[in-house]
Amino acid sequence: TKTYTLKDGLEHAYQNKLGVWKTATANDYYIRLTVFLQWAQKNGIEKTKIHEIEEVHIISFLNWLVSPTGRKVGKTSQDNYKRCLSGLFGKLVKDKILIKNPCSGIETQKDDPIKNTPFTGHQINEIKTYLLANDEKLYFFICHVIYTFLRPREIIRLTAGDIRLNEKVLTVETK
Repeated sequence: TKTYTLKDGLEHAYQNKLGVWKTATANDYYIRLTVFLQWAQKNGIEKTKIHEIEEVHIISFLNWLVSPTGRKVGKTSQDNYKRCLSGLFGKLVKDKILIKNPCSGIETQKDDPIKNTPFTGHQINEIKTYLLANDEKLYFFICHVIYTFLRPREIIRLTAGDIRLNEKVLTVETK
């Protein structure tokens, strides 16, 4: 029976999802939600009733994100904002506060990935020689990345308990 404004509704959804998310996800959503709410305030829709928010409002925000007068983000980042908002509006739909998620009909923007160029064998030998002479810890960190196929963040999270030498196994919390 309660009528939510855009701000109150999204904050309600965020608070209800906090127990489900990991800390990194909660922080990411908080930042993206804050950017959206600041945009909504500048555009006079922050106090609009949540059920009056339409797809056009979300599209306008997403267009502002990539515009030169906006945050100038790339298409991948723009899609991450859309995913965040869609998750929060989806929570409101599940809670029967909204009938429809205004983000559901918005197309995902495809970004042309930047192609990585591999090092040549000669460059790899130069890097290895330099690191062994000047920064041995970085050399072994890079070896962990290469040989375990782990992301740098996952390697940083490794603890002594994650390494089982007898079984030759690493356990790590991943995405």
